[in-house]
Amino acid sequence: MQQTKFLWITGLISLTVISVYLTLLLHSHSYQAFLRFADIEYNNTFYHATPYVTGTTYSIFRAFLSILCICALFVLLHACAKRNTIYTELAHLRKESRAARLELFIAWNRTSYNQRLIVLLLGSSVLIARVFYFFNYPVSDDEITSYNFFVSKGITYVSSYYPLPNNHILYNSICWIFHQLHVNFYWTSRLPTLLISGAGTYLVYLLLLRFSNFTIATCAVFIFCFSPYGLEYAFVGRGYFLLFYLASISFFAGIQLIYEPNKHKRLSWFSIISSSILGFYTVPTFLYPFLSLVVVLTISFVKHKRKNDILNLAVACAIIALCGTLLYTPVLAVSGLQSLIGNKYVAAKNAHEFWATFLPFYSYSEGFITGQERLGIWFTACIIIVCVYVLQTEKSSKIRLLGIISCAYVLLPFLFVVAQRVLTPARVLSYRVLFLALLFGICYDRLSNVLFHSRRVWLVLIPIGIFLYGIYGIFHTEQRIYPLRVADQRIHTVYQLLHAKNSRRILVNSRDYVLLLYHYLHQQDPSIIINTEPQPSTAYEYAVIDYDKHPPNFVGLSAKEVYHDGYVRVFSYHVQQSAAHLPYQQILEKTKSAYR
Repeated sequence: MQQTKFLWITGLISLTVISVYLTLLLHSHSYQAFLRFADIEYNNTFYHATPYVTGTTYSIFRAFLSILCICALFVLLHACAKRNTIYTELAHLRKESRAARLELFIAWNRTSYNQRLIVLLLGSSVLIARVFYFFNYPVSDDEITSYNFFVSKGITYVSSYYPLPNNHILYNSICWIFHQLHVNFYWTSRLPTLLISGAGTYLVYLLLLRFSNFTIATCAVFIFCFSPYGLEYAFVGRGYFLLFYLASISFFAGIQLIYEPNKHKRLSWFSIISSSILGFYTVPTFLYPFLSLVVVLTISFVKHKRKNDILNLAVACAIIALCGTLLYTPVLAVSGLQSLIGNKYVAAKNAHEFWATFLPFYSYSEGFITGQERLGIWFTACIIIVCVYVLQTEKSSKIRLLGIISCAYVLLPFLFVVAQRVLTPARVLSYRVLFLALLFGICYDRLSNVLFHSRRVWLVLIPIGIFLYGIYGIFHTEQRIYPLRVADQRIHTVYQLLHAKNSRRILVNSRDYVLLLYHYLHQQDPSIIINTEPQPSTAYEYAVIDYDKHPPNFVGLSAKEVYHDGYVRVFSYHVQQSAAHLPYQQILEKTKSAYR
């Protein structure tokens, strides 16, 4: 019951911190500020984000949060006054944290000089690849969306505006902090990812050394780092690497609770609760690794009749659910519940459509996340089959447990998507590559003891194999982003043309061009008017139209094509001779637009 008391303290602290944050956030913005979300132009469409709450309801909600904040602070201060409760538990947590940190460094110190040299070479290669692509990877639509429509508009937009799952709220909140220091896109959007991926890779490697050995840890971490999504999301301005990192933290905390139930219990439960709350606040699809963990812990606790831990797990899940729901209340108030559970990415499909596309879709997705679209699903199946065979004869209970839980993390998400009847994008389940690579590391470690009598042989093969996979991973990435680079160059050419003409009012009626042109032009001057549909009473100077479309007509203005690239045509507008005698303002007021 001692751990249950600690869990309630953890929940109280979490609830207090969240309620204080939300109270400060909502009290710093009036209801009128939230009304500005209405008719915000988003991703080539007008998304109507009128708040779902009225002004009265908003006031009541804000008052409720204030009362919750005061009550939570009062209870927390009251608990702090009792030194035998909260101070004692926090002291134990600090003691366990120091001991765990020491164990990580002990695990590193057990490695040999040659092993450390291998890690240094592989780590340097990963860092070089990440830094290279940090500057040379084309800017993606998702990054532009996050930067322009969430981060740059303020913390209120980040915490409340959820037109699509593009808004990774926790990650964009971190980016917003960086944005306060400098508005540069790479500083604001990509640098946080690069820092998180560096720290996350380092910590996950040490944790794997702590729970396994050099071979398994090296194979798992560096194969994951060179996988398509492991490489891309280590520098792209999205929240997926933060999700990878948080899922790994809860994974190792769960293993600690199962393998050594009486050691670091407070730290393990604290890690599960904190990483899960932050994971859900990053991306709601954190549900997949979280449910995998809950299933594994439930089976283990029931099997070993650990009734207290079953209760602790229920309390931890309640805390995570309460805190996660509270964090999303601004989203529910502004964008509505359907934005979270009813968008096209999570909406359930009918049974016939789902089963007709399930195998082809996930077969391709599984191949894509491993870097081989055609054979990837077979690689996954072979690794799991071989690992199951190896684990049957595994003498180390820790390695066996690591392999079993990794198998659960790889396979269980498919049961969840079947239960939901959804076709999730490959990137949503890409965190599984780390655990698939971990299974490969276990297979290689055990089979190498049989196949190679010389320890030096299998030690040398580790960096050679990973370097070869890394070269293939970079080649695969280059093939995938070449069309993106070409498209980015075309868009940049159009931007340079518009910028050279000092355009102030531009119509961009091309879905492929609008986001990047919006970004490039507004980086230079945020006051430039860019519309995706012709607006009445707006006299445009230039129009960027899809190649197979005609420019809209404007009263008193004539269109002249000044550029085309096979994908779009750029038109400039000039005052017609018949309207030259009219004042320009009168032309502006009389302008009405309509497609031919």
